[in-house]
Amino acid sequence: MKQSPEKLIHTNSPEKDRIREEVSVRIRRLAYMEQLLCEYDGLSIDDLYEKIEFRFPVNSKTVRNDIKFFENIKDNVIEDYEFRKRKEGKTWYYSVNPAKSLFRRNFSHIEIELLRDIISYLGKFGSVPGLENIHELETLFKSSRHGGCPIVDINIKSHPKKDLFAFLFNAIVRNCMIEIEYRKINDLESQTTLREKILPFQIKRFGNRWVLIGAVKRNEFIVNFSFDQIVSARLYPTSINIEHFDGFKRERVKDLFNNVIGPTMPKKQCTLETAEGEEDVERLETVYIYAFPGRANHLMAFPIIDNDSQDELLPESPQYRELMSEHPELPEGGRIFMFECYTYRELKEAIMSRMDSVVVLAPESLRKDIASRVARLHLLYNI
Repeated sequence: MKQSPEKLIHTNSPEKDRIREEVSVRIRRLAYMEQLLCEYDGLSIDDLYEKIEFRFPVNSKTVRNDIKFFENIKDNVIEDYEFRKRKEGKTWYYSVNPAKSLFRRNFSHIEIELLRDIISYLGKFGSVPGLENIHELETLFKSSRHGGCPIVDINIKSHPKKDLFAFLFNAIVRNCMIEIEYRKINDLESQTTLREKILPFQIKRFGNRWVLIGAVKRNEFIVNFSFDQIVSARLYPTSINIEHFDGFKRERVKDLFNNVIGPTMPKKQCTLETAEGEEDVERLETVYIYAFPGRANHLMAFPIIDNDSQDELLPESPQYRELMSEHPELPEGGRIFMFECYTYRELKEAIMSRMDSVVVLAPESLRKDIASRVARLHLLYNI
């Protein structure tokens, strides 16, 4: 029997509340169980069951599964987690080193400060299932000597549509196809909406813009939707195969935006799979930027595009001398940088935001585009 479509994202359900409560109870039970394992040299399954049953109504099978959880952490998750077990006769006894535990780890002052900042950051997304009670952890660090001022200020604001963030987060984790109702990005005021079935892959942030990256189900064309475009979203009941979200496709989506600043992408690349014999990568442009004296160090420290492709042309190189001879109007003492990028709107806007610091030298098409933008601005600012 197919599951009925989930209600709109803004609707809470008793089922969600039940799941949240179960998660919360299990975390508290695990914390208490590890506390016992830290305090005693060794406890058997029966010993643990006897000590926790008055606080948590569980059976011995649950206790056994919880022990497997701690064993799994030791083997696969945290390298220095010290979970011990020994056998006496036919009985296994378990314990945890308090200094290398999960819940009672002896954190340094620096680690506590960093945890406080991270927890504060996570609290911005409190609507994600499992993080509802994160504010309770934050109270552990209220007595900071810095008076609540974070040492590491990530400075990321959550989007006002927190329920949308939570819904998309869970759909991605669970490999669920969704159906979204949305408006076109250039017509957000319109009452006209469109619908599309989407395979969601990632939530990404470009500047102050939260974006869902996914693939259209009917043709696997990779698209992105700003949160502001999305009117509503729901799970789409289907027997969709997990292969639609395989590792190769996830890697393709993850690496897709390496050479852009914003979400605009070459259409030829926006497919989950490359057609046989077709070029996989549209030609990247090598952009040459002249940074004025006094601003070059700033451009070196804060590249226009953050893909590690930026490099500096040395003054003694033939290419540097050639570019400078082509542009004798440039002052002496500046520096020339180069990087690879698709020359889309977001790149042009980033260059315009530094127009008093840099000049585009190449490619010629980008240079002409920036020149036309400057000319239009000159008309507007012709005081």
